[in-house]
Amino acid sequence: MQIDFVFIDSGTGGTKIYSTLIFVVAGLIAILLGFSPKFGALIQAIPLAVMGGVSIVVFGLIAVAGAKIWVDNKVDFSNNTNLIVAAVTLVLGTGDYTLKFGGFTLGGIGTATFGAILLYAILRKR
Repeated sequence: MQIDFVFIDSGTGGTKIYSTLIFVVAGLIAILLGFSPKFGALIQAIPLAVMGGVSIVVFGLIAVAGAKIWVDNKVDFSNNTNLIVAAVTLVLGTGDYTLKFGGFTLGGIGTATFGAILLYAILRKR
């Protein structure tokens, strides 16, 4: 069984609740529900088309939340370094580009994160 947890920062915008304790509690509840076979059966009863639609919305919200962070921090996309890092990061993350090293697997979001850090370190002007 595989359990994936995704926390979306943009969800706090509507509620105006910014406490990290809420995310900890939500995470603990999600972990506990992950051990419940009845909850797992309920989730598996949801049609694949519905889960596909939900996935599109969730990952779309994640991408938009990332773009909002760039806008809020006034990232200069006329700078080619910033543009290339953002482009590669989006493709690695949304394409779920997975790296495997022996028994270690780094999923798309992890690959995108480390890819962004490495690319920026390599491409930035000193």
